Amino acid sequence: MTAAALAALLLPAALSAAPSVKDGVIVISDVADPVSLDPHREFDASSDNIVNQLFDGLVRLSSSGAVLPALALSWRRVDAVTMEFALRPGVFFHDGEPFDAEAVRFSLARQLDPARPAPNAGLLANLAGVEVVDPLTVRLKTKEPDGVLLNKLPMFFKVLPPAYLAKVGDEGFARRPVGTGPFEFVGWERGRQVELKANPRYWAGPPALKTLVFRFLPRERQLPLLLSGEADMIADLSGLDTKRVAENPGFRVSKAKGFYTVSLLFNTMRGPFADVRLRQAAAHAVNPHDLTRYGGMGNADRLGTLTIPGQACYDHGPGGYSFDPAAARRLLAAAGVRRPRIKVLIRAEVSNFAKVLLHQLKEAGFDAEAEVGSQETVFRKVVRPNLDPSAAPWEGDLVITHYVDPTAHVYFPYSILVHSKGPYSMVRDEEFDALFETMIRTLEPAPQRELCRSLAELTHRKCLALSALQVIRPVAARRGLRYEPQVTGMLEFRNVSWEDGDDDDD
Repeated sequence: MTAAALAALLLPAALSAAPSVKDGVIVISDVADPVSLDPHREFDASSDNIVNQLFDGLVRLSSSGAVLPALALSWRRVDAVTMEFALRPGVFFHDGEPFDAEAVRFSLARQLDPARPAPNAGLLANLAGVEVVDPLTVRLKTKEPDGVLLNKLPMFFKVLPPAYLAKVGDEGFARRPVGTGPFEFVGWERGRQVELKANPRYWAGPPALKTLVFRFLPRERQLPLLLSGEADMIADLSGLDTKRVAENPGFRVSKAKGFYTVSLLFNTMRGPFADVRLRQAAAHAVNPHDLTRYGGMGNADRLGTLTIPGQACYDHGPGGYSFDPAAARRLLAAAGVRRPRIKVLIRAEVSNFAKVLLHQLKEAGFDAEAEVGSQETVFRKVVRPNLDPSAAPWEGDLVITHYVDPTAHVYFPYSILVHSKGPYSMVRDEEFDALFETMIRTLEPAPQRELCRSLAELTHRKCLALSALQVIRPVAARRGLRYEPQVTGMLEFRNVSWEDGDDDDD
């Protein structure tokens, strides 16, 4: 495909600028509504970006991925299966209910309730329970040693208010969520926006922003809204729009390399990709140079491995598969298939990349039937059957999606995308599962790194899944808005503020 043809597939329109209100932020965060704002009823980055403003965990991650105190002031390992946390005093939920050890115990019990487990419950399945030592001390007990527990807690264990939930029930809580976070819930206009306001009693001090509005728009409508003055920030600017925004004196574009990928998830349980040769053929079809140039307008780096440099325990292993269409066709011939038909589900957020990938797969000998869907579509077709045995399994072959790593550890992509109990996994590989579970049980860093190296080699050899690119996400913001990107790729607004005058530190 020529450069002109690819550009024509992806080209949007251009517009101009206008001023903004200085006590709040309207951020265009996604193309569609979140799945839920109940932390125990969602498992996707779109929902998490809002949930993170409403709720806190015991610990949090810094912008660079370091574990920091949050609702817990400190922690210590008591023994191989016990971590003790000293809780922060004087913290209140948004409705005035006090935070204490019982809230921690209640929240974990609700999250792991076997009658209705949370979508992310599998990530905390090793937790045996919470021991309340006193109102401001808890001990988290694990069934087996857990070497990545502190990395899992910031995103996957949020503390909820027991009394409020008892009063309003699950449905009431979903309609009006209450946490301890820097922002409080105001309202949700489905199909359009979620509105939050500053929590004046936030334990770390109230945020500088008085209001925070998350808008949901198709990509082609995002830039016009920003440049017309009706929004202040686009959290994931299309690469095609970067130059247009950067040349406008009223805005600036910042680029940060974080834990955000374009990934290929194979259905290894049935269909064409049950054969490793076809998975390897698909991997050889990927041309990362063209994928970066035409899918991301240069805003990406080649990966080839599932994991990302900078994640704890990262190992490059043997590296990625080379771009080699001839090798792809030889693998198809060796498997005895000619132009295999594959059914592809594409996450809408990576549709620009997917258009290029589909062309590359076709050039290598695949015929693809593609569907573009929202996160809710991916959840319904791929995740739900993994959580509910009565749900019919998805009959497709390949998911082209992204992952955002909120743990800053290679544990995360392996756990959700490849391990047999992962919510997005279409892989059932006993060798991988055994090695992965051994890595988790390893507490010492050096042996854990060696196991991560073996995981990288195994994932490559069997081509269980791969990340084609690490996406460099451009953020477009009105000048004067101070925003620090997170290496995890998640949105964080507790320390965002407006400054008077133009921002001159581009």
